[in-house]
Amino acid sequence: MNRLRFVWVSVLGSLLLLTFQTANAGWIRTYGEEGRDHGACVCQTSDGGYIVTGSTPSSDNQNTDLWLFKTDSAGNILWEKVYGGDELDRGCIVKQAFDKGYVALGLTSSFGLGSNTPWVLKTDSLGDTLWTRTYDAYGLSSCWMEQTSDSGYIISAGAYDDIQLFKTDSLGEIMWVQTYDGTEHEKYPWGNCVKQTSDGGYIITGESIYGDLAIMKTDSLGTPVWATTWGEEKNLDEGLYVEELDDGDYLVAGLTEIAPWHRCICLVKVSVIGDTSYSKYWEEVFPAGNKPLVLTNNGGYVLVGNKPPTLIRIDGGWHTIWTRTYSIGDQDWAKWVEQTSDGGYIMIGTTYYVDTENYELFLIKTDSLGYVDAAIEEPPVTPVIHLSNWQITASIGRQITMRYTDHPQGFHASVFNAAGQKVGEMHSASPSGTITWGEGRSRGVYFIQEIKRGSGSKVSRVILLH
Repeated sequence: MNRLRFVWVSVLGSLLLLTFQTANAGWIRTYGEEGRDHGACVCQTSDGGYIVTGSTPSSDNQNTDLWLFKTDSAGNILWEKVYGGDELDRGCIVKQAFDKGYVALGLTSSFGLGSNTPWVLKTDSLGDTLWTRTYDAYGLSSCWMEQTSDSGYIISAGAYDDIQLFKTDSLGEIMWVQTYDGTEHEKYPWGNCVKQTSDGGYIITGESIYGDLAIMKTDSLGTPVWATTWGEEKNLDEGLYVEELDDGDYLVAGLTEIAPWHRCICLVKVSVIGDTSYSKYWEEVFPAGNKPLVLTNNGGYVLVGNKPPTLIRIDGGWHTIWTRTYSIGDQDWAKWVEQTSDGGYIMIGTTYYVDTENYELFLIKTDSLGYVDAAIEEPPVTPVIHLSNWQITASIGRQITMRYTDHPQGFHASVFNAAGQKVGEMHSASPSGTITWGEGRSRGVYFIQEIKRGSGSKVSRVILLH
């Protein structure tokens, strides 16, 4: 089954006699055959690879099945599985379970009560099914699943005007069910996301029946503690994803309508008792469909926009640090983002090609600055390399001096050793200047790879430290 397409994003400045491949900080890949392949969720696994879910055409090409596959750290497929029946089935969320297997939540029309029934599959580490469950809900427009501290699961099932919460044990057997009717309580959310909170309860976000961003806090049995809404009157606002912060408050990422037919990504901070304390929107960016927010491990946040896929890095004060956009096919939709163990980001979505009318699942892996890095490095030619606006001098001693000019966005580069391993980075925010690197490094050959802003292409050259 030919499901993998590799997309090169590097451009070599010149052709030399000898090249070798470095360890990649990032890459873009698409997966699928002819038809409608869609990406929904990606999570990094304990071995550094990724587990992915979405949907792929069924054997008769009339409907879709839930698609689950495992990759290594470079995006190469290790195994893949397809699950489904005679009707429309699709994957929504996948997690690595505590036992190193995987648990996937999907929506099925082949099993259960009817159209769009919540469906959970538990597999071993190779994707072989251990058990499956469906739950008594149907006609859903949204669903979510999280593992809970007792090794069970919390599942939200959102319909037009209400939401159900299903709490299960580790085998997917129901422990309790709660139903919240938005027609009776206007602040209850049509739920998009549910998370367990530090006190053992749950926090849920979505949209109220009147089109406001809604958030609700429950206790450990799903009994509402408080519910609140946010948004301007007559505007359409919706919560897509929620995280509990270290101070006990909650951060909601969603979308807001700032003008008629103009909806964009927003952040809303809600206190531990349900009061809205701060909000902000980014007017040129539409949010990714499922999970548009990451709380980064070095402080601040990353937001994910859509059409085209966009990463926005913001600090703790919600000020934008950088923005990156990506292009794959003729139309691209981002769905989900996670931070990876190396400080970079992995994004999933769907791309469309007009000429073939095909949809494919895509993965975008970036470095910590949001750049895609799939470069071929080059051996040394001379100890001093001159380019149009930067040069590196191989000085005596264990230090590189790099001079540059005409870089309005600053200079950014990665440093690799002769084995192709990334050993450092060079960064400066000034448009012109001098950078030194290498103090305390061992003698040898090092490679400097400039990261060009905007295009994502690279220019690479080699330096010998004496």
